[in-house]
Amino acid sequence: MVSNDYIKLSEIEDEGVNYLFQLASKKILSFGGQAFYQTKKFPSNNFEIAVCYGLKDEIVLLEKYVHGEKLLPRIKITGKKKLDLLSSPKFPDPDKFIVIEGQLDDVNELINEKINNPS
Repeated sequence: MVSNDYIKLSEIEDEGVNYLFQLASKKILSFGGQAFYQTKKFPSNNFEIAVCYGLKDEIVLLEKYVHGEKLLPRIKITGKKKLDLLSSPKFPDPDKFIVIEGQLDDVNELINEKINNPS
């Protein structure tokens, strides 16, 4: 994964940190969890995530290989804003390593949609 732009969704309790990385061709990668805490080298502008699933669709192997240079987030989303974003029906489940169409500039629309149209 190569990117120079991301948004960090800070940990609230013990769910881990979540990320939205801008990819080429107007795509966003959503992922996160306890395996992705910040380190001296991560998040970086070049890394790989290897995921293997078991017979019951459970993750049996999760490895992160970090290359490139350390990056700082465009913004950090915390607290209620993070919870609003994660509960939006349009938000990709960060536990499933989903790639969606979009730009990081549009993330605020998802947050505002949830605030203006609560379930």
